[in-house]
Amino acid sequence: MNHKCICGGKFFVLLMALVRTVEIHATEHRLYQFYETPMNWRDAHAFCKVHEFDLATIDSMEDHRRLLESTGHPDTGIIWIGLVKSDTEQWVWSEGIGAVTVFNFSANKGAGDCVWMGTNGYWNADTCSNKRPFMCFEYDSNGREHYTVYSTPTSWRVAQSYCRQYHKDLVSVKTTEQHIQVIKNAGSYSVWIGLFRDSWKWSDGSSGSFRNWFKNAPDNAGGNQYCSTSADFYQMQWDDHPCDQIRSFACNTKRKTKRFVVKLKISSDRNLNLPSVSDSLLQQFQSQLEEQGVTNFTVSWRANNNDTIFHP
Repeated sequence: MNHKCICGGKFFVLLMALVRTVEIHATEHRLYQFYETPMNWRDAHAFCKVHEFDLATIDSMEDHRRLLESTGHPDTGIIWIGLVKSDTEQWVWSEGIGAVTVFNFSANKGAGDCVWMGTNGYWNADTCSNKRPFMCFEYDSNGREHYTVYSTPTSWRVAQSYCRQYHKDLVSVKTTEQHIQVIKNAGSYSVWIGLFRDSWKWSDGSSGSFRNWFKNAPDNAGGNQYCSTSADFYQMQWDDHPCDQIRSFACNTKRKTKRFVVKLKISSDRNLNLPSVSDSLLQQFQSQLEEQGVTNFTVSWRANNNDTIFHP
């Protein structure tokens, strides 16, 4: 909100400066408990709900390693995890960051479950087994993203696996500014990006979109493969199976949450006490943390912290 005064015949715009405190609730990385007693998927899910938290949810390769280490030995075999077939489909990022906030599909959009970006910056869906150059990304020590383009054409799944092994993942596009940088780094190449169509969900309700399927999975080969498993430590990939098969399983255990407090001094010509403005600022702060690679957290304004100061 602009505040104007006439001082000596001249107009001055007064900026509103607000000092507010943000609470960051960070959740510790996932912990797992392995149960060797074989059950079908539904019984394993019910057991985890009663005795732990839920069937295992996996948000990253680091989670995957912790889960398999929880079994106590690397040749555990195939175990149930919490991924189950959903009734709906959605576009998600391979990185596992959940909801897609930026879309830039071309007019005809294409057909398929994996997405490539043309040299003009527009996205197109295509069959995942088709081969194209691809772009990986990773974070440096300061949390900045770095991009690497590989000109050798590969399938989307092979590109994803390579990026996860040698970088972070296939590139995600979370903001318009980032999209501009991705286009610039792609140069003259049309590349696979990390966007794909997904029809699976986690049993604990988590929105994470990290997936690590075998090359040709999921394929619903028998027409009834609606539950997912994780393979042993050496493969660390997933497959779909009928839910009534009997297998060992892993549960999520409850995680501790730590609270951090950050004070922000904000100057603007808008009324910072308006809920719409306040919510927008909080969302920007959360997005900046996510771009720095921070995960498993929520942010909120601390209550009763609305002292406002006006500066000429």
